[in-house]
Amino acid sequence: MLKTEAELRGILDAFVSARGPQVRAAEALGVSRQHLNDVLHGRRGISLAIYGGLGYTREVVYRPKEEGGDGDAPPSV
Repeated sequence: MLKTEAELRGILDAFVSARGPQVRAAEALGVSRQHLNDVLHGRRGISLAIYGGLGYTREVVYRPKEEGGDGDAPPSV
């Protein structure tokens, strides 16, 4: 099931809470405690090590702008 970044942060919070101190969660994910702390507090994005450690992959999705929204509609294909 697809997750938003906010949902994945919630999963990360639960992962950390289940392991006790952040240092244990960081070790389980293969990152430093500071890196994990930065992600938890929004100072860094969710890294490959973290989303991979949680069992997720990253996909980027591009969607067309709605016509008439900003006057910059994409060309028809």
